[in-house]
Amino acid sequence: PAPAPTTATATGDWDDIDAAVRTALRTCQLASESRKAWRTEPQGEETLIEYHLLTVRGDTGLLRARNLRDGSILLECRIGVLGSAEAQRCVIDHVTERLKALHNTDYAPLTP
Repeated sequence: PAPAPTTATATGDWDDIDAAVRTALRTCQLASESRKAWRTEPQGEETLIEYHLLTVRGDTGLLRARNLRDGSILLECRIGVLGSAEAQRCVIDHVTERLKALHNTDYAPLTP
């Protein structure tokens, strides 16, 4: 159990967040059921994205990514009713690693 969501601040390009999340979820054996995004300004870029997750065992989860506008992204993940420290850490670590690999580049190979 994890009493609180797992959080981390990642360095990366905001426009790579969806690609980083897709790769991380595949690696951690989770699926994204839906994606919701919010903007601070009506015509501005998205500043907060929520991914509603589903594990292979049917547990639900939530991953939030917030654009801090200084080149960093705040990540917060909670999986399951009681929390799953292992699953949450898997998602956060893999999103962080993928954002780092994609930072200031158009593409990066996937690492096994």
